[in-house]
Amino acid sequence: MLQINCKPVKDRKFFHVPDKAYFERNRLVFLYDYLNFNRPMSVNQCFVHGDCHYANILWKGGHISAILDYELAGIGNIEFDIAWACLLRPGQKFLNSKEEIDLFLRGYSNKGAFDYNNFAFYYALIGSYFYSIGKSEKGYGELLINLISDVIRQTGH
Repeated sequence: MLQINCKPVKDRKFFHVPDKAYFERNRLVFLYDYLNFNRPMSVNQCFVHGDCHYANILWKGGHISAILDYELAGIGNIEFDIAWACLLRPGQKFLNSKEEIDLFLRGYSNKGAFDYNNFAFYYALIGSYFYSIGKSEKGYGELLINLISDVIRQTGH
């Protein structure tokens, strides 16, 4: 068995639910309610990249050739890490449909287990921050909210 000796990931604002006023300003109160009533009961920890997303992956010949930027790596929350990787960022041209997210998750689940309800919580949490970050990009906010709603709907909430 592989023994990893590393520190926990550093705390980041994205791990915490913003105050209600933030959601009210962004007209996302439904997300505030969802996040407050669906906090994961437990955290599945393992070694995580901490910042895995499309800009930190290099491709060659249709395959991943390198993964960059391990400064946030450590022992952390696997569902948060997966949600971080799946989240649509402003300007991103893929993972912009529920079908693509499901394909990513199916591929991931072939290699490792995760809790979908926890993933959905963190996807909504991270998405609430990126909604504000991407306000200036036309159509981004609406698309992101639709993706978040689709992910949440799959949990039965």
